[in-house]
Amino acid sequence: MPETVNENILPPPFQPVQPVMNPAQQVVVPTQPEALAAALPPAWGPASANARPVPVIQLSREDLILRTFFNDNVIGPKLRPYLNTSMFLDPVNQALVKVINKFDKKHKRSPSAQELILGMGSTGFSEQLVQKLGYICNTPMVGVRQDYLIEILEGYFRERMTENILINAAENVHDRHVDGINGLLPKLKEAVNFSLHTNLGLNVYSDIGTALALLKERKECIPSAINEIRAKTGIIQADGTIRCGGYYRKTLTLYVGQPNVGKSLILGNEGVFAYSCGYNVLYISLELAEDYLWQRLAANLCDVTMPEILQMTEEECRAKIDAKLRANQGDGVHGNLQVKRLKTTTTPADIEMYVDQFEATYGKLDLLVIDYIGIMKPGLSAAEQRSMYLDGVAKAEQIRDFLIERNIAGISAVQFNRLGYNSLDAGIEAVQGSSGYTETADVMISIKSDSVLRECGMFYHEFMKNRFGRNSDIFQTRCDFMRMKWFDATQEELTHYQELRTEADAVMANQMMSRGPRPPKRGAAPPPPPKAQQSAPQEQLPSRPGERVASMI
Repeated sequence: MPETVNENILPPPFQPVQPVMNPAQQVVVPTQPEALAAALPPAWGPASANARPVPVIQLSREDLILRTFFNDNVIGPKLRPYLNTSMFLDPVNQALVKVINKFDKKHKRSPSAQELILGMGSTGFSEQLVQKLGYICNTPMVGVRQDYLIEILEGYFRERMTENILINAAENVHDRHVDGINGLLPKLKEAVNFSLHTNLGLNVYSDIGTALALLKERKECIPSAINEIRAKTGIIQADGTIRCGGYYRKTLTLYVGQPNVGKSLILGNEGVFAYSCGYNVLYISLELAEDYLWQRLAANLCDVTMPEILQMTEEECRAKIDAKLRANQGDGVHGNLQVKRLKTTTTPADIEMYVDQFEATYGKLDLLVIDYIGIMKPGLSAAEQRSMYLDGVAKAEQIRDFLIERNIAGISAVQFNRLGYNSLDAGIEAVQGSSGYTETADVMISIKSDSVLRECGMFYHEFMKNRFGRNSDIFQTRCDFMRMKWFDATQEELTHYQELRTEADAVMANQMMSRGPRPPKRGAAPPPPPKAQQSAPQEQLPSRPGERVASMI
């Protein structure tokens, strides 16, 4: 019998945890008045008792980048990959960047400002570069918060990176290099989302409150329509009951099955169920057209067959969907279910860009359904590997990283290879394509079928991998292909399936016995002759009460 599950599957509205900057991360910028006076232009001269106050010195955003690189041990290393001449317009700053890169190439590390000044002084560089570096690093900056400084630097990098990419795009358009434009799209997304904010993770002791808040937010997972899945992935509470499980945020769940077994049916059913519970769901298909996919989901929502959907008017269909939503949610705010067909050349970056459009229109996305990850393409950096294993790892990890960053639950599917066709014993080793899927996914559930299961309209499932419960747990469900629905199996249905399974196994056993030993294959060598019997006396086996003992010759 399935375990008892708390059926309160609708989570309360959660409050997102706002990141708080640790005061210990604030960087105190050192000031050296003597060095500053030496670096100032001669017109200003050194400070004296009779001299006027030193005028306020304004640093450009380029100057702030170099200053932060030398003076900030936290943000400086994050700036290093972006220090190239294309990011700077000031010729003096471009020359300083060239010196930094030359030092890095020679010594395999980044220089300090003092090392750079000493190096330039001994190698005959312009005195202007030395003065500019001292001016940048030693100019007093009082009352500037680190978060405001980061905001200025991020804005500059976004502008310069975007401008450089658009210039490259214009050149590709002029030269009609379409492939070059496609390669710039991920770089443009990186430029728009450029960030320098530092996250040191969670301190086990001082960040207890933050960690608990994140865990409470995460455990409000997106519910599954199947009770066994909610139970096997649920959280055991203090009173012994199981808090409803399903699809946790920041995780990837994969269904595994042979072709045409019903993977899309299950993915669509779970998307519809989450939508009917009030969640925002995005269903991305790389196989079906959007209108046909809508027909499937609408048949599930309206609880009618797919041919009947075509006979319904818009008002009739809308009324049935409204009744379904009111039955699950009342008159509260409903979620959104969006279907989108993308090409098989789609990468995780393409999906993330479409998620941005979804959230700009409908708000926070809760559940992402990808039908299916096996026919996607990995990101550009991973596509060069040309290895099935590495492609699978890249796709699964890129999707999962995206789910973690955006606090979204994700479900998709992969296929069994031929070893898993019509077999109830197929395991995780029979996953087609790449073992990278099994290494990355958080939960993997098999979808198995054979002639008996198809006669009963049922699926056979196994938890091939489960980070939130036991592995290898098995259960059965039933399905309705005409209505595209997936249900819990009743006890009567399970009993009927067991009876048919017993009969089928008995018939198969009788057939195997009646066939006898298989004849040798054509062209096979004849079996060797039996060995000559030994003339030595043999030991008589002891008899049991009531058992006849055959004589041994």
